[in-house]
Amino acid sequence: MSKKPPEREIALIAREIRNYLATHPDAVDSLEGVVKWWLTRQRYEESTAKVMRALDYLVQQRLISKRVLADGRMVYGLADQDSEQR
Repeated sequence: MSKKPPEREIALIAREIRNYLATHPDAVDSLEGVVKWWLTRQRYEESTAKVMRALDYLVQQRLISKRVLADGRMVYGLADQDSEQR
């Protein structure tokens, strides 16, 4: 697990995700939902790969968690502060 900082654009997306979760701490969504609802739609609609990298970075930093649903989709949400990453 790499702790090196991501490139600038990925860091900006990661910050927007964290800001969203700070105001919506119970939010949980898939990659598609994060792109469509959490982030400015027109800015990121075509950059799903970059949002995926930002989500991966936040998971690696243990700031958010991801969970696999029964249908195989992954959902992301605020990490539990007292538990291990899921």
